[in-house]
Amino acid sequence: SLASHRLARLPHALGRYLALTGAALTGPECYALGLATHLCEAHALPQLADALGEGFSDGGDGGAAAGGEGERRLLWRVSRRLSDACVELPPLGGWGEEHALYYAPQVEAAFSRGSLPEVMRALEEGGTEWHQAALEVLREASPLALSLTFAQLRAAEETD
Repeated sequence: SLASHRLARLPHALGRYLALTGAALTGPECYALGLATHLCEAHALPQLADALGEGFSDGGDGGAAAGGEGERRLLWRVSRRLSDACVELPPLGGWGEEHALYYAPQVEAAFSRGSLPEVMRALEEGGTEWHQAALEVLREASPLALSLTFAQLRAAEETD
């Protein structure tokens, strides 16, 4: 699947960490990892949806169906509307403890292992609160679901 493909290609074994623990990324983290191109505040989503829909559903697409210049104009208008509605990106980096990327070195050290038992062992040996919290999440999860998820991501890592 596309999700498995993208997760398997995230740096620092973050895809494995996200898939196995259910951890989430913030908008800036998604942007930093190339998973998002724009950030929009939740309260502005209805206005963004309206702005993106204006002039596109009634055939006013600038000739996009014909290709060429019309498609370029349409893409420019969509890009402009996204940029107008979205927020400026905060400075990236300097992640705090609330961000998964803050723990990237620990994530990579534990979740890049070759098997699920090795991941569990690395978390057991980690010794920090983060390691214990991640280990607890895995221990509470379905062993079958964890094994299938790990296998699916391993298979995705080996495909182009």
